[in-house]
Amino acid sequence: MPARIILVLQLTIIIALSAWTLLEYQNNQYLQAYIKDSMQTNALTFQMAIPALLVATTVTVYAKLLMGKRKVEDNTLGELASISQSSTLPRMTVQQPVARESAEMPVLRERKPRRSGVNDPRRRRPGRRGR
Repeated sequence: MPARIILVLQLTIIIALSAWTLLEYQNNQYLQAYIKDSMQTNALTFQMAIPALLVATTVTVYAKLLMGKRKVEDNTLGELASISQSSTLPRMTVQQPVARESAEMPVLRERKPRRSGVNDPRRRRPGRRGR
């Protein structure tokens, strides 16, 4: 809640300063001349910098989108592997979706954990073949 109050306070200050700057520009001929001169002097810089900034922003956002998607996939698979190897949690298996037009998320199904005792008939012993 305090963060929301700070955000509203900052927004109010930014709007007030922007309005003040606009009114100052409208009523101050020296400020108008200064900005006009600055825009003319730096026009070539603005013409090159603005498209470069847009391209850099687009590439960055796209790269983060791809990296985020990969991280989600890696984390999901890593979590599934750790859950399936854990003895305290139920085992999970990943069932691959059938190839369709739209990509679907893998379906998790619960498996009953194996018994891990000495008398477990499914337990394999080294040197012996299954019965």
